Amino acid sequence: MYKSLNAKTILVVEDNERLRANITNALEFYFHVTYAQNGAEGIKQAKSIKPDLVITDIIMPEMNGYELLQSLKKDNDLKHVPVIMLTALGADEDIIKGWDFGADEYIVKPFKMNLLISRIQNLIKKNTYSLSAQHLLNKKVDPLIEQINAHIQTNVGDINYAVNHLADSLNLTSTQLNRRLKKIAGQNTITYIKNFRLDFANQLLKFKSYNITEVARQSGFSSSSYFIKQYKLKFGKSPKQNRNKYTNNVELTQIL
Repeated sequence: MYKSLNAKTILVVEDNERLRANITNALEFYFHVTYAQNGAEGIKQAKSIKPDLVITDIIMPEMNGYELLQSLKKDNDLKHVPVIMLTALGADEDIIKGWDFGADEYIVKPFKMNLLISRIQNLIKKNTYSLSAQHLLNKKVDPLIEQINAHIQTNVGDINYAVNHLADSLNLTSTQLNRRLKKIAGQNTITYIKNFRLDFANQLLKFKSYNITEVARQSGFSSSSYFIKQYKLKFGKSPKQNRNKYTNNVELTQIL
């Protein structure tokens, strides 16, 4: 596998020169890689290059990894960027602290480079899905619809998520929610949730990493046959037919 012209950009923030060089050398075959020697420099680099993913050590001079992570998550232009934290601190409280600050992955040193590369691949794919879904949300302008979409998106993979859960999240009764959705979107709540799941599944189909059964499950459908039937009713073609017609399928090699 080789680095394509549209390879993702990875920012490595590590004060240990040898480890930084090892990570950079391992990744540059697949990604565009840039680096910083501490958190303060890392923030400047991130704001300048807008990386697709950040890898950071925790214990560093000037600004540590937790402070770097906190700064990234507070920046509207960078808060969506996945962050992998590398550290020799393997205690539960240290790991929990990383999660609390918004870390996406936590890898304890020493580690194998193929593990790091695997984590990067997964986070980039996951972030691509999230950004695609967010794009769908941003098309909606009604405040209630925005709230509804956000709640469904958060729970889209939960096959048990139903009308009453959504209504409770909005402090409405199921009847009130149904009435307001019909007025705004022309659909009842059950249909709206189902269509949202189908739209989400349609985005996932553009990525060949998942088969049809996995797409159905991640979109909240417990039955693949029911998913295929409903998908065909909405889009006029089966999930397999639509997947085959997409010319912008994102393969793993393209992500790299």
